[in-house]
Amino acid sequence: MSIRTIMVPVRGDGKGTGVMDHACAVGRLFDAHIDVIHARARPQDMMPYGVLMTAAMKQTILDASNAQAETEEDRIRQMFDEYCETAGLTLVDTATADGSGNSVSWREITGKQADIIGVHGRLADLIVVPKPDADLGHNTLEAALMSTGTRTLMCPDKPVEIIGERIALAWNGTAEAARVAKASLPFLKEASTVSIVTNDAEGKSTGLGTVDLQTMLGRHGVGSEVHVFSGSDNIGKRILDSANSVQADLLIMGAYSHSRRREMVLGGATHEITEQTQLPVLMLH
Repeated sequence: MSIRTIMVPVRGDGKGTGVMDHACAVGRLFDAHIDVIHARARPQDMMPYGVLMTAAMKQTILDASNAQAETEEDRIRQMFDEYCETAGLTLVDTATADGSGNSVSWREITGKQADIIGVHGRLADLIVVPKPDADLGHNTLEAALMSTGTRTLMCPDKPVEIIGERIALAWNGTAEAARVAKASLPFLKEASTVSIVTNDAEGKSTGLGTVDLQTMLGRHGVGSEVHVFSGSDNIGKRILDSANSVQADLLIMGAYSHSRRREMVLGGATHEITEQTQLPVLMLH
């Protein structure tokens, strides 16, 4: 399935411009529509939990929360409007967007961002989210990956103009790796080079080696080359090193072969790459 609708959740974290750059780069590649969603905080979510207070105190907090939400919305909408003008994007209504290129829409939905992504991301073709930092963004990435079944592009906070010219495709023969390889065919077909990076080219651990993957890709008109790295520790770092060695501008990989909690605690490949990457990473769980 090609990329026709790109969902971009934005909020006041200062990363909106970088995320929009990545979404626009993909939008140009596939002539896709960009659906920007701002999650407006609910005043009741700002109430301190388990604290006794009078009705007057509650109302004061609600009023302050409403004012803060209005200020945040105005600031983010100004950033959005200025970006669209500079990038030459055509602003259209969400309901009438036909998936044609160079178009963008704006929606504001009240609620927690992770919850909104988990629902509205299900019908997108791609969700673009910022790379999490130490304090913010992990719930956003998790919601996109674990609650939608949609391809998710995690992008570092820096400008970009081209995505997918040189692709590194991580392969270990698992169901997650096979799933993302098939789902990323639109990107792979547009790439000038596709490099399969693996430490198990013969498929000893899963029964599916790189020859099997190359056969599937070849039947879709995608040529590829194999780059084998050694070692089974620090897999995330080894994948990133391999991607950098082939000068990739996009890394594609399956996400969370184990449970998300286990990978976060034990340091699985998804967690390592999320922490360390300076490349945009296309993932699917």
